[in-house]
Amino acid sequence: MRLTPARFGAAWNHFFHWQYECGRPDAVPDRGAVYLIPFARGVKVQVRGVGGGEDLHIGEESHAVDFQVSTGAVITAARGGRVVEIRERSPGPPTEGRGDSVLVQHDDGTVGQYFSWGLDLKGLAAGKVVQPGDPIARHENPGRSVGYIVHFGVFVPQDGIRKSVPLRFAVGDGGPAALRAGQVYSRR
Repeated sequence: MRLTPARFGAAWNHFFHWQYECGRPDAVPDRGAVYLIPFARGVKVQVRGVGGGEDLHIGEESHAVDFQVSTGAVITAARGGRVVEIRERSPGPPTEGRGDSVLVQHDDGTVGQYFSWGLDLKGLAAGKVVQPGDPIARHENPGRSVGYIVHFGVFVPQDGIRKSVPLRFAVGDGGPAALRAGQVYSRR
């Protein structure tokens, strides 16, 4: 391939953008997967936003859940897998996807994302295998968060974007269920 300017002698430039997502693009989500509430047993958390609601959970985040937590809350693996990426203290506003996050790839190739401002990720490393309920982070207050929200979602990477996966959680005695905004839950 040969690139030439449209007008000889005129200035020109080009731009290249490349993006990737962790996970397997050929992943088939396990529709029977049941997730734990991603916090230590006995910790009560309120769901502030869920997929399909009147909030920011649309498109790539259409099935994600936002949990309101207290400073010091221990975040645990909602499902077992391998830690594939850790991002700490990315500068910038949360509307640009900045903050702290952990990505855990599950056996079916889907990826769980735990995201917030102020996650203490000490002792966690890419490659670590986690079981459901294993601690992966502690929520701290970095002075930039409002309401201490921990965002959790599961996705399959397809064509450079994240395809959100529906979630069912182990709650109460009635079996797996989708979570509802405004309700308080704890891990059983």
